[in-house]
Amino acid sequence: GDSPSNLGAQIAGRLADVAEDGSLKNRILLRARGVAQEFGCWRLETSNCFVRAIGGDRELCAIYGSNCFVIANTEGGPTRIIYGLGAELHIRDIDNHVAFCNALNHGGDITSVTLIPRTEDQPTRVVSASEDGTLRVWDVDQGIAIGGALEGHNGSKITSVTLIPKTEDQPTRVVSASEDGILRVWDVDRVAAIGGALEG
Repeated sequence: GDSPSNLGAQIAGRLADVAEDGSLKNRILLRARGVAQEFGCWRLETSNCFVRAIGGDRELCAIYGSNCFVIANTEGGPTRIIYGLGAELHIRDIDNHVAFCNALNHGGDITSVTLIPRTEDQPTRVVSASEDGTLRVWDVDQGIAIGGALEGHNGSKITSVTLIPKTEDQPTRVVSASEDGILRVWDVDRVAAIGGALEG
């Protein structure tokens, strides 16, 4: 397990990274095992695999072991963090550090996630991409899958998935990119591909 001193060293490095470039939506990734301590100007509150670092008007929330995650602010409800660990997608309430639902299985290791905020006719959604070349759409409000796996990268590892917001004449879309240089555009509302593969 991690000692407080080792944890402090990990936190120091990641806080420095965030302070310098403001990356990752001011969130950091760390390991914590139920310890609480002061580190410089940051006050750390940890529970299970979470750590919250509070310093002045900045607050950083973290999860160890994931390099892909998003923060969902549910209207009138808790703030949730959605992240991939291996092949599992996790949805947790940040404020009380509890799982909102059981881990959701993508099938292959998750490489990227993108958040689609709630609209009048659609729930809060997340699209996850995987090493197995598939994407999946998830209902964050209910903790369930929407439709089946989206296939179109011929098994090549998907490296990123990016939201294209809905417009008056276009549905909510995402663009996925895979290691073989292929781009695909997807209609998230219909959970279906739009057109064929785009080769760069």
